[in-house]
Amino acid sequence: MNAAELVRLEEIAAEWRARLMDISWFMRMLNESIARQANQEDGCTGRFWEGRFKSQALLDERALAACMAHVDLNPIRAKMAEIPEDSDHTSIQRRISAAQDAALPLCW
Repeated sequence: MNAAELVRLEEIAAEWRARLMDISWFMRMLNESIARQANQEDGCTGRFWEGRFKSQALLDERALAACMAHVDLNPIRAKMAEIPEDSDHTSIQRRISAAQDAALPLCW
């Protein structure tokens, strides 16, 4: 490489080093490719996390139990498990096992 190419290479390397130390830039780049793929698969547009997840305050025990049931049943709805005991993606297996062993109540 000649001197001009080396100078330009150093400039590019410095720019990329700065970018890679910036977590905001990194997440933006990461999410862009994920969003493009997810949007293509879902036939939609927009940011990856936009509209896919919501935050809901769980103000009492009833709301907490309803939320836990919803989460525990997600793998069944997605046909990843036939019964809650077979689900590897929630804590229901451990809670059922503990309740059967009489170690803890089912809803801890």
